[in-house]
This record gives sequence, structure tokens and C-alpha cells, in this order.
Amino acid sequence: MVLRYGEEECALTLRDLIETTWCTNYITIGNFSTTPFFAVMNQDKYERLSESEKTIVQQATGIETAIKSGSVFDEDGKKGRKLAEDNGAQVYEVMGNNLAEWKEALDPIFDAWVNEMEKDGLPGGEIYQRALELKEELR
Repeated sequence: MVLRYGEEECALTLRDLIETTWCTNYITIGNFSTTPFFAVMNQDKYERLSESEKTIVQQATGIETAIKSGSVFDEDGKKGRKLAEDNGAQVYEVMGNNLAEWKEALDPIFDAWVNEMEKDGLPGGEIYQRALELKEELR
């Protein structure tokens, strides 16, 4: 994760963030982002795995793992927020009508990403729509 505050940039993992000093004075929290994580594997390589190896891959992926990973991410976020607040950061929570304004402001960024992916021959629109669907399904 890279946090940017003005010209200062801090490259951190969430655990680093919890265990080290805070590098920003302001945090904005709102339901306007999604952080997808996914695992991909070449189908031919997967087919060459032994049954026990396939079982390990299946146990390490899927909805149960996604839910558990999301819970860890949420807990780390709470710890990071507390650390930030304990170090004087101001936290702004965007809700209600303000959330609609943020969505409107952020939509061009998402649109630009989709257009860039599709310009490169990738299904950006499909990926983005599926990410939104998963966001709702896993909420």
C-alpha cells in the first residue's frame, strides 16, 4: 500500500501501518471503494497438479477464504484507524448525500480505467461491473 500526503509518500503494508508511525493527518472513510483480491492460475498447470495439491489450492481460495481475508482486512483497518486517531489524525466519514457527491466525483476515474483497459484489448467494463457485483454480494 502506498499512502500519499502532499509530497510525502509512505509505502506500507497494513501490518506495517499498525506497527509504525502514522504519516498523514487526515483520513477520509466512505463506502466508495472496493479492493479486489484474486488468485489466477494457468488451467494447464492446474490440471497437472496432484489431487492433494488441487485440494490445497481449493482450500486456499473461494468464498470462505474471501470472507476470512475480508475480516482480517477490516480488523486491520480498525486498528490502523485507532492508531491514526491516537496520533492526531482527523477522520472524516462520508455518508448520505455527501456519498453521492463523492461517487459523482470518482466516476470519471473509474470510467478512465475502463477505457484504458478496453483500449488495450482487455474487458475493462466487464471486470468493473463484476467487481461491483461482488462488492454487493459480499457486503
